[in-house]
This record gives sequence, structure tokens and C-alpha cells, in this order.
Amino acid sequence: MENRILYTYPEDTPVVDDINKGRRHMMPKPIKYIISDNDCWVCVSHAHDKQGYPKKYYNGITTSISRIILQLEDPQPKDHKFQALHSCDNPTCINPAHLRWGTVQDNINDMIERGRQPNRQGENCGGSKLTEEEVRAIRAMYATGNHSYVKIAEIFNSSESNIGSIVTRVSWAHVD
Repeated sequence: MENRILYTYPEDTPVVDDINKGRRHMMPKPIKYIISDNDCWVCVSHAHDKQGYPKKYYNGITTSISRIILQLEDPQPKDHKFQALHSCDNPTCINPAHLRWGTVQDNINDMIERGRQPNRQGENCGGSKLTEEEVRAIRAMYATGNHSYVKIAEIFNSSESNIGSIVTRVSWAHVD
């Protein structure tokens, strides 16, 4: 991989130092990146947020470097409803050829098309109180005809409506 420097930005120009009433020069912090095997420009010079996107203080706000680069490459005014979307699915990538403007819905559609949506079914759902094993037990208990929704709900500390949804496969449909 080759080490490169990409852009320096206008906000890194000299600024007035009010204390000394003179000029003070700020050294620009260039955005540095390396080129990966799949032609991603992986940013190595700036901190990344929790999702892995490199950030930079620019025009008075902290924003993603991907968005800054896209604004420089495509200077059409874009409001905040537009996002910088990555065709490479690599949040650290700042290659302008891998970036395009899109809406939140465009980003969601990309995620679904590429199979990157998180599995939030059953036990993987944050609010789930039951396991797949318990769901199978609930269905088996009801199938015997010896237990009502009310009785099963008491056993599993759940609601009658929740047990009904499980038995009729309105919820937990992915469990056999």
C-alpha cells in the first residue's frame, strides 16, 4: 500500500491571534490515507467515530471526512438530509470514486441489497425476553391442548397476547 496525502482545507489558513494582536499561523493537518487492495483510500490521519467514519472539524462543525471530500468533488449545495454513501461499504474509505450523495432511504436500500442489515429477530432483538427454546416450548405446550394462553403466560411470565402471537406465528415466525 502506498502512503499519500490528499487535501488541505481552507479553514487551516492563518488566523488572527487576539492576545498578541498579531498573525499566528496554523499548520494544516492534511488528510493522510493509504490505498488498500480494493482501491479504498483508508484515512489514517484523523480520529474515527464509533461506526468507523473518520471525522474532521470543518466550517465550524465536526463532520465526516467523506462528506467534506464529496462536497469538494461535487460542490452542489447539499443539505443535511443527504449523506455521503460508500459504494465500497468501508466507512474508513475517503476515495471520491467510492462516494456519492444519497438520502437515508438510499443508504437503507444499499444496506438491504448488499445483505448488511443486522439480524434483529428473536433473541437478537434488544427487547426480547424469551429464547428460541422457550418459544418452541410454548408452542409445544399449547399444541397438547392441556394449556391455555393464560396458563402459558403465567409460566413464562409473559402476556396472554404475546403467547397468542407466538403460537399463531405472528411473532417469532422464524422459529420452527
